Amino acid sequence: MRVITAEPAQPPSLQVLAALSAVIAAGVSGVAIVLNNILERRSRTKEATLEREARHYEAVRERSANRKQLLMQEAAKLSDWRMETYKRMSELSQRPVELTDPIIGLETYYKLLTHLWKHGNLPDDPKPQR
Repeated sequence: MRVITAEPAQPPSLQVLAALSAVIAAGVSGVAIVLNNILERRSRTKEATLEREARHYEAVRERSANRKQLLMQEAAKLSDWRMETYKRMSELSQRPVELTDPIIGLETYYKLLTHLWKHGNLPDDPKPQR
């Protein structure tokens, strides 16, 4: 009996395929980990930026509120001072003086102080209407 042995083209063995699959899986897994880290870092950076902006805007609002409160307090002092001056003038001159509402005085002084704060000077006097 005669045996003919020819070496047929053999497909890669299962062990080689398994090793190749493991290498590919490790590569894909490594890439996925790197991409995940990059995305997490971007997310943390974005969150930190948003948090920083929120703190900044909160500080700006707080400073604005404090400035408005200070201007209101000073306007109230000026309005009270003006009323006391009018009363004193009335007592000294023995004449009645017409007083405006203290709230109107407060509003006027607040507007003047706000303009002074923003522009560095007092607003011009209104032009007389003809």
